[in-house]
Amino acid sequence: MPELETIQERESNISEYTKNWEQDEKLGIYAVSNEFARLPQKMSVQAFKALGVILSKIDYTKDNRNENGEVLVSCTLSEIRKACGVSSRDKNFEYYKSIISNLINSSYVEGELDGKDVMGYVIPWVEADSKAEQITFEFTILNKLLPYFQCLYRNYTKIEIEQTKNFKSKFSMSLYLNLLSWSNGENESYRFYTTKQLKEIFGLSKDDYCKKDGKFDRNNFEKYTIEVAIKEINQNTRMKVEYKKNKIKNRVANYQFNFIEVYKKKGFI
Repeated sequence: MPELETIQERESNISEYTKNWEQDEKLGIYAVSNEFARLPQKMSVQAFKALGVILSKIDYTKDNRNENGEVLVSCTLSEIRKACGVSSRDKNFEYYKSIISNLINSSYVEGELDGKDVMGYVIPWVEADSKAEQITFEFTILNKLLPYFQCLYRNYTKIEIEQTKNFKSKFSMSLYLNLLSWSNGENESYRFYTTKQLKEIFGLSKDDYCKKDGKFDRNNFEKYTIEVAIKEINQNTRMKVEYKKNKIKNRVANYQFNFIEVYKKKGFI
């Protein structure tokens, strides 16, 4: 497993991410409370990317609430396509419809926010005209959850859509969001997670990655979740991550994640 590079070494080795950032237009930034960022995520990776576009367009200078106290947000198919990192020639409307359907079904959240037990769907309703010249989706967001997405002055996580658009694995998105919520920027950070905690972060059940005899398949768990996630994070974002297993009496006690963020040019958020 490679050692963490120093900031100077990372800056001297311009990443593919930086090249893409300089060439492509900014796709937007959205923010979520740290509490929300650390909730178990069950969305597909493309559904979470679509959610990012929606959250980046919430405008608090306007009153978009309907009679039910919900907020309506409009996104074009083109905007969702760019955030998902998909070529306009590759997929048709039905493909994006399936992404939105997954977003609705998997936007159910359950956990503790602001000391209260909460549960509900972030996106309960979507409308779209598939016959329009420019297809636009209109998303309804529950008003009660809005404080966790905008008007955040402290204890929040800021995500750049450009950095996550090339993620292929939902585990990459889950781990990245969680680590980002604990990040100290260019100062090295570290977090410890038990296997149970990692499964929760990845939205897995206790029976996932278990063999037929009921024993935990740690090798495949690490190979297809942790290692896939770290590889994609290192390749596509400014974050550099490594992990190791801490053992007690030859048994894995927890996983240690060391990570830093490197800002390639002045003005990066």
